[in-house]
Amino acid sequence: MINNVRQSVLDLVRKANNGYLTPDEFNRMSHMAQLDIFDEIMSKYADAVVKRTLGLGGMDVADIEGKYMEAIETFIVPESTLTYSAPNFLIPSDCYKIIDKSVVYNSTTPVSKVEGRRALAQIRASNLTAPSALFPVYSKTQDGLRVEPTSITSGIKIDYIRYPKMPKWTYTVVPGSDAPLFNISAVDYQDFELPKFFEDDLIIKILQYAGVSLREIELIQATKSEEIQNKQEQ
Repeated sequence: MINNVRQSVLDLVRKANNGYLTPDEFNRMSHMAQLDIFDEIMSKYADAVVKRTLGLGGMDVADIEGKYMEAIETFIVPESTLTYSAPNFLIPSDCYKIIDKSVVYNSTTPVSKVEGRRALAQIRASNLTAPSALFPVYSKTQDGLRVEPTSITSGIKIDYIRYPKMPKWTYTVVPGSDAPLFNISAVDYQDFELPKFFEDDLIIKILQYAGVSLREIELIQATKSEEIQNKQEQ
């Protein structure tokens, strides 16, 4: 998909008289565009879930929720074992969000989340609710997850949603030509990870980063559609 997106972007940038995007510029803007859309997917999915929970929107909400859930499923990492570095379990660097109620100890024992120091202090103070190996708890810190009892130093797993990998349009330069040629076989090649139906969104986002206004994009796309229609009628 990334080569199709690049060709469309270069074509529209040219038509808008906005110059030319080098491969490095395109890759950087592609990364930002994909992250923007990824954040929008997460936000819209959360909104759809809330609406469904409240009984609003009917089948339309269910369709929206399903569409975005399909996109999110690509980024779910199941049963990831966390590394312990006292006093925390380290969260993977590509973690966007830990999936609710997915933290487990020794693959079977749920680890309950505790919000805030006050709540944690209350749990510790009671003999009935004090954390144990059978009823462990965790709190999120700046450096990772703090699990109690502190005797637990291994065996913690989570399911999480990761960030999309940084896209990279890779290329080679043909001798005698300055134009880069797409090389899908390069070891550092990375396509977009969003589903195909977000291709137009990626093109528009990248064009906006390139300084092409939404109005210009609409005019160029309209002109392009007319050109295609005229060719088909000839």
